[in-house]
Amino acid sequence: MPVPSPMRKLPSSAGTMRRELGLIVYCAAFIASISGCSPGVAGKDPVVVKMGQTAQPSGFVIGRVIATEGGVPMENGSSRWLSMRVHSHLVIQPEGVARSFLVDVDDAGWLRLHQAPGTYRIISYVMEAGESGSVAFASVPIDRSYTLGGDDAAIYIGHLTIELNTDQVEFTDELVGAQNDWTQRKSVAGGQLVSRLAIPLEPVGHFVAVRSLCDPMWKVVCEKRNRGVDAVEPPVALTMNYPTRIQGLTPRLRWTSASDPDTRYDVAIWEGSVYQELDKHFTRGNLVYLREGLDQTEIVVEKPLKPLTQYMWGVRLRRGDIVSTWSKSGRIPVIPLILREISHGRDFTFQTRPLNPADERSASSPTGK
Repeated sequence: MPVPSPMRKLPSSAGTMRRELGLIVYCAAFIASISGCSPGVAGKDPVVVKMGQTAQPSGFVIGRVIATEGGVPMENGSSRWLSMRVHSHLVIQPEGVARSFLVDVDDAGWLRLHQAPGTYRIISYVMEAGESGSVAFASVPIDRSYTLGGDDAAIYIGHLTIELNTDQVEFTDELVGAQNDWTQRKSVAGGQLVSRLAIPLEPVGHFVAVRSLCDPMWKVVCEKRNRGVDAVEPPVALTMNYPTRIQGLTPRLRWTSASDPDTRYDVAIWEGSVYQELDKHFTRGNLVYLREGLDQTEIVVEKPLKPLTQYMWGVRLRRGDIVSTWSKSGRIPVIPLILREISHGRDFTFQTRPLNPADERSASSPTGK
């Protein structure tokens, strides 16, 4: 059984799978997990990755990622729930490149890359299980970027801690520990790390503070898989990777209301960024729509969206200049019970249909390609 490479470029020809194979993918992953066939995380050595660029790699990028549930660190690479292997990754997109890439994190949480100079966006953190990560059950937006200069030998982008139950993300500078790990490695020629913490991207909308949906001020559901308000239209999809298809390019979005009548709502739509086309795994891409301070629980998107395109959308609560994190839902009844138990909430999703009905069959790919 091949070990997945620490950098997995998206296959351009993988979008031919039909929609009906979605459940088979989940069942295959489930069977593989309980049979002990799942491979571990790739080795610890830094990996040369070009990430779609023509320039040769010239410097190393070092970081660490720790995911927690209720403050308790999750052990990456461990077996959980009938030997279901757990793998952590970051989804990274080079500036000026359309596709994103899945970067493996080793069992100790270390991220080590040998990259070409340039600016890179860390789109999200994802946790997957099953053979080669066939089932994605946690996804948390990161929205930070870092730059590797042409003269940089090795940079440290930070220590990332992610609380999966609340989507809280914290970057800290633990350069000393990173330097110690780096100099102890025998597979590379040491050298001094330079601290270049990944910086936040431009925030979505206008606000002065963000508070978790688990904060009592919001008075909404805050569970592992369901947080905030719920999607009504389009409804929550039956599987994580195959969203509801909608008619038209100006959809109506509806959601449940918060218990406090003074609560206002912000709504955002992102194009889906597919990072593993074979299993239709995707995360937030570019922001294409935003409305703030709504006093109603529905809106019609007035600007036409693209046909045959995957979208993610979200609702957050607002009180003046304070906003919540984005609502999520984990009500996904089709996947096996064991996967629902380890699954965390996901963004709401939908997919637009092609303009030409004859092209409907090709819509099985989130990118329509």
